[in-house]
Amino acid sequence: MTKARRQNNKYCILLATDFVAPKFGGVETHSYKLAQCLIELGHKVIMVSSMQNYCREGVRVMANGLKIYHLPLLPIWRGDVGFFAPLNIISVLRQIFIREHVDICHGHLSTSITMAMVLVAAKSYGIKTVFTEHAHFNYKDLGMIHVNKICKWYLKDVDAAICVSHACKENFTLRAKINPHKCFTIPNAVDTIKFSPNPSLRYPLNTINIVCMSRMSANKGLDFLIDIIPEVLSVHPNAYFILGGDGEKKALLEELIRKKGLQNNVELLGGLPHDKVP
Repeated sequence: MTKARRQNNKYCILLATDFVAPKFGGVETHSYKLAQCLIELGHKVIMVSSMQNYCREGVRVMANGLKIYHLPLLPIWRGDVGFFAPLNIISVLRQIFIREHVDICHGHLSTSITMAMVLVAAKSYGIKTVFTEHAHFNYKDLGMIHVNKICKWYLKDVDAAICVSHACKENFTLRAKINPHKCFTIPNAVDTIKFSPNPSLRYPLNTINIVCMSRMSANKGLDFLIDIIPEVLSVHPNAYFILGGDGEKKALLEELIRKKGLQNNVELLGGLPHDKVP
């Protein structure tokens, strides 16, 4: 069955990450949309993740027959990243590989513990592996030092790696000690048909509108945004910042607005569903 699929250029692709729908986020959206596009191309796609919010466990089927295995891994961070338990889960992964006739394992985001276990198990069974890095991480934080050391271990034998920008590739190859020749840059895409703004709704008028839609965290560059807002306004007083998203850095932005008196130049929208972004 597997050989027949390969002859028709159709594969069974396993996407592994702790960050999956129905949670909202960049990796969650990316992996879900990638799965749907691969299914439309005729491939069989399954996903493997940890238990979600301490209750979502077992097999769930989503749109177009996308099957998600929520492994019985107790979440330890943000309600979704599972506890590292390879001895408990290796037999379950073996059953999934055999049952689904997996040809390729594709992991997403280096902080996903479930993804790391899936890639290590897949290589031990001779399955091709691909990894996608979605964000920058630093080299000096104690937690990131630990993550970077683990990356060097579980990504040592990966067959290919993908980064979402050239800066991300440079950061990732230095952190994980990956051969740059097998690491490729595929920028995140925007569906311009779905995200076409309506100029007639532009407000306020006669301003330079600067829009930022992002999770408000350090690895998204919010520290730089906080620094440049006063600098831009000092040169262009008619600039108007429209900032969407939520996260731990939102409090710093609110403090900046209050301290600098920027209520008329900066608008915080909070978290937004995709249909409200245009």
